[in-house]
Amino acid sequence: MITAITTALSSVDSATKIIQGLKETKSFIDNSLVNVKIAELMNAVANTKIDLAEIKYQLVEKENLIKELTKQLETKGKVFYKDSSPFIWMKDNNDIDIPFCQKCYVKNKDIVKVSDDSPMLNKGTHQCPVCDTWYGKKIDPQLELNKAVEMVWGK
Repeated sequence: MITAITTALSSVDSATKIIQGLKETKSFIDNSLVNVKIAELMNAVANTKIDLAEIKYQLVEKENLIKELTKQLETKGKVFYKDSSPFIWMKDNNDIDIPFCQKCYVKNKDIVKVSDDSPMLNKGTHQCPVCDTWYGKKIDPQLELNKAVEMVWGK
């Protein structure tokens, strides 16, 4: 970015020198000399505009990066781990612990809430809707029913 600023300032300096050269021209009778100076001035001003546009773009990019890093720092301060839990945790507005996908957080610093997968069918399991990671043991209801029947009636 420093290079772009230096280049922009150099272009402005060139434009200033060209303007001074035009002022020092004693006679506008020599139109070819005036036309050359005007063309040089227009080129210097165009270069200045391009350089300043590049500076603006870089500043916007830096500002976006600062916002993203600030958001990550704020989030990092809110995330915590619980003993033997496969999730990362954050508290909601009611001070209740909410589970989030540890894999997404470690890999991309994304905060993705894991969802219960129909507790009636898969009690105690959670799934990440982004990376599809399963947490906990997925229970097959038919298999569980078969086990229960075998326990009562035998094989």
